[in-house]
Amino acid sequence: MKQGPILLLRALLATGFLIQLLLKIASHLIFQPAQANETHLVTELGYQGALSAENRTQSQSPLSRSLLYGQPSLSGSFEMSESGVIEFRGGTRGSLKQDGSMELSVRAFWISMSQEKWKISAGFQEIPWGETFGFPILDIVNPRDSQDPLIQEASWVRMPVGALNTQLFLNRLTLQGIFVPLPRVPLLPRISFNSSNEAHLNALDTASEYGGKASYLFDSGIDLGLIFYHHWNRTPSYNISFTTPNTIDRVLKQIDTFGMTLSRGFGQIVVRGDSAVHLNSPLLQWTNPQSRDSLQGTQWQTILGSDITFDSDWTWGLQLQTEARIGTQSFQLSKWATTRVSK
Repeated sequence: MKQGPILLLRALLATGFLIQLLLKIASHLIFQPAQANETHLVTELGYQGALSAENRTQSQSPLSRSLLYGQPSLSGSFEMSESGVIEFRGGTRGSLKQDGSMELSVRAFWISMSQEKWKISAGFQEIPWGETFGFPILDIVNPRDSQDPLIQEASWVRMPVGALNTQLFLNRLTLQGIFVPLPRVPLLPRISFNSSNEAHLNALDTASEYGGKASYLFDSGIDLGLIFYHHWNRTPSYNISFTTPNTIDRVLKQIDTFGMTLSRGFGQIVVRGDSAVHLNSPLLQWTNPQSRDSLQGTQWQTILGSDITFDSDWTWGLQLQTEARIGTQSFQLSKWATTRVSK
């Protein structure tokens, strides 16, 4: 256990050294600045941590995973007055498990180049979409790590993906394109799945994810975004059979998502809304051992809410959410409200 923090620090220092080396090479090969072109290199070292105290009746519960998280990061920019800006970020997360072992994961390792009208980023990164909090109906580029149910903050549970992220800025219009050649799937609490789903897992090696977002800021202050993304289903789905032998098969399938997001500020109050339609989404199915194909249907999710920020910097938000699952022979409609207080 004593080697865990030392290993984490070494990984961070190595990450920072490699990124700064890449920056120096890129500055000479790409920009080729003139003698009068000033350059500025700014770096920042940060740390983020969380303590999760768990108290469960079963010490070996599959939901009781980690006690301590630590996430050091190194970020910075290499600015050239005439040619543009190179930015970088590297981050490593350390997770101290209950058995005393250390788990390391890369949280960020990307480099970007930008000018006034465009920006290109490549590497492991987080790409948040959507305006609302809680259930991420449009925050679909990054899968989520749900192995520890006590930590649900979006910045912590998002899983970075190796992506090419391009942005084009045209006054009030912003166009964004995303390509993920080697996608990842959400991590769930440790449940033993039937091995018949290995073919779906192996398909991840060859099936990429891609899509984009178009955002426009109107004169009225409304920020409207339209989204399309071709991806592996983010909502967990299973084939369940109670015949002999009993099986629980996790279903992974590529689907198409069309979405819309909007926000509008009124002083201290912000109104937000997200809506997403997931086509050919796998649905929960009670089946028999001879059938391994999940039912498919349309999943339509909508969230409308508002939040207010007080003078004391406290923020209170309230949201209403509806979800409809439409299958060939079924229809399910759910409604609920969520609230959040933060500072």
